[in-house]
Amino acid sequence: MTYIPDKTASGIYIHIPFCRRKCGYCSFVSYEDDSRIGEYVSSLIREIRGRQVDNRSVDTVFFGGGTPSLLTSSQYYTLLNTIYDHFSVSDKCEITTEANPGTVDKVGLKDLHSMGFNRLSLGIQSLDDDDLRYLGRIHDREEALLAIKDARSAGFDNINIDLIYGLPERRPGVWPKVLDEVGKLEITHLSMYALTLEEDTPLARSITLGKHAPLSDDKAADDYDAVDRAGLPFEQYEISNWALPGLECRHNLKYWHRHDYHGFGVAAHSCVGRERFANTDDLKGYIDDPLDSVDFREELDDEKMMGETIMLALRTSEGVRFDDISRIFNVKFEDRFGHEISDLMRDGLVERSSAGIRLTKRARLLGNQVFMRFI
Repeated sequence: MTYIPDKTASGIYIHIPFCRRKCGYCSFVSYEDDSRIGEYVSSLIREIRGRQVDNRSVDTVFFGGGTPSLLTSSQYYTLLNTIYDHFSVSDKCEITTEANPGTVDKVGLKDLHSMGFNRLSLGIQSLDDDDLRYLGRIHDREEALLAIKDARSAGFDNINIDLIYGLPERRPGVWPKVLDEVGKLEITHLSMYALTLEEDTPLARSITLGKHAPLSDDKAADDYDAVDRAGLPFEQYEISNWALPGLECRHNLKYWHRHDYHGFGVAAHSCVGRERFANTDDLKGYIDDPLDSVDFREELDDEKMMGETIMLALRTSEGVRFDDISRIFNVKFEDRFGHEISDLMRDGLVERSSAGIRLTKRARLLGNQVFMRFI
């Protein structure tokens, strides 16, 4: 059964925008120059301390990036203490950090576990060395396996790994082998994302110039479907996420259930009630004045908020519950969207029960075609 997050408590996201080397496919806000990490951490502390929030109750904290594991243990400790000083953090808070193989060791992981981190998300991406070279990762297969082993030795018993599917030049037979090996690892959670091309990334330019094979939707769909055939010990609970029962990522569930979360750092997004806002992606600007760094703010009306709520719920395996929409927005879902539901059922994109609708298995990779009908 999927864990349902406490909607009365907020989540906190901390963005660490530094990488040892930026991968060829990456379009996230990150910087290879880590010489400013120290002053960036100082600015993060200023922003956390200076942010005025109505509800300080917190039950998830997530350090993402970039590569948060480039922080020193002392920097992690200082940031975590700042959060505890400024917010009321639950005794059962899920505290996650992302980390990349090649930037962690057993000593550092033990430090993280001892200071309160209880969930680790490792950017593995593949267990095949050719794949890793193609993606431009800094680690190899053995370093990836060692990172998982060291995390277990350090006391982490809740470990996610990220994988990327849809690599057009992946050798035949490699992907099923990777999935088979993943099923035997001592991990609790799997996040899997399609390789996508963003304009002006090195990989996109190489494909445009014909140096690499173009992406294939059919290849991505075959790779995605292979997860069901692999017999992994996880249950899918969201389009891109699988977990052992009860070990779903509580922080990310806040996003999909549209609960409040506070984002701190460059390009970090926040959602509080009807308001969404985001910080600047300019590193210098943020460091200079983190308390005046918001460059996007939007107040959602009922229509936008309902559409967003439906879209996010449809990402989950449970889908949209009619009663939830009726209760929150005072709208009878079946009356408001009856035509859309009929069309999507006819096209085999949603299935309906007495409680609500959810994506069909076929529609998991066609979600945008469904979401746009409700926005």
